[in-house]
Amino acid sequence: MTSTTKTKLTAQEQAEILKERAKVYRENIRTFMEDNDNPGMVSIALIMLCVLGAIGLKLLWNNVSPFVVVLGGKMIMPSHIPVVGWGVDALTVIYTFTGAFIAWALCQFAELFWIVVMLDNKAKRQAQKISTAERTIQDAENKISKPDRRMRKIQKQARSIPFFFQGASGFIALIGFVVEVAVNSKAYPLITDWSRFIAGISLMKLEGVDFNNFWIQFFNLFSTELLAIAILATWQWLTMHKGANN
Repeated sequence: MTSTTKTKLTAQEQAEILKERAKVYRENIRTFMEDNDNPGMVSIALIMLCVLGAIGLKLLWNNVSPFVVVLGGKMIMPSHIPVVGWGVDALTVIYTFTGAFIAWALCQFAELFWIVVMLDNKAKRQAQKISTAERTIQDAENKISKPDRRMRKIQKQARSIPFFFQGASGFIALIGFVVEVAVNSKAYPLITDWSRFIAGISLMKLEGVDFNNFWIQFFNLFSTELLAIAILATWQWLTMHKGANN
């Protein structure tokens, strides 16, 4: 009887020990999750950045190729003159591809400029500070002499000058987009037969339209922007996550 009671007490003690260990384990997990929110996310963000970078390198040629076509890349014919001809061919190819890359890069910079401006909190805070200081000066002057309608308009323009770069960034992006649309339309024309297209419009049909070129243009126009937004979002996520642990 005494042995049985001792055995039962030992089993109860073991159960209590296991419960206590489970409780401590849960507390440790909870503490770790509170101190390190979303553990492993930094590694995932770095992997995502590497993958997005590799995709960007793959997309580079697809996006630059329309500019190569417009600059006459398809018209480059190999020379049959040894040495000198080969050298000229190499220089022509380098010149064409370099020019195409620079033109493409300028268009992408123009199209992405508004995103960079939108994410620049330091510049926006400085613009707000200057605008507020201008408003303070104007309020002091208005107490001395009441401004007329024309003066109020000038004062409003003066307060908005520090924010000019925000509006200009959208205009620059629009110009870059229009240029890239023109280049892609030249390299991959949507309408292959205008007579069929016009006749089809009169019959409420889409005739003479190359939908394959449409999707190529759509991909070329928006793939770089979507990739850049994904990279910026991942990078911001990474920096915010690391900053929260400091």
